[in-house]
Amino acid sequence: MVNNIAYVNVGAATEIIVIQKITQQNTRMGATVSIPTTIVWINLSYATFGLVVRNGIVIQAPPIARWTIGKSSYSVTNYYNNKGAKIEYKL
Repeated sequence: MVNNIAYVNVGAATEIIVIQKITQQNTRMGATVSIPTTIVWINLSYATFGLVVRNGIVIQAPPIARWTIGKSSYSVTNYYNNKGAKIEYKL
């Protein structure tokens, strides 16, 4: 299991989120499958923050974007794109 670290800026404070890379083992076949985790970096004029996305669903977000948890990354990035945000994807 490998940990990735994301730094999420909210105003002047910085929140550090540790993201665990999840692996699933198929005991029948002996295969290990890694579930990809992506950071979607949102840069607005009044805030900059990251969203943790797994399988196309937001699973972690800072307080300013807490409403995005459980929503599809497509709809969330569409929303922020319409707000004029600069959006980056980090693996």
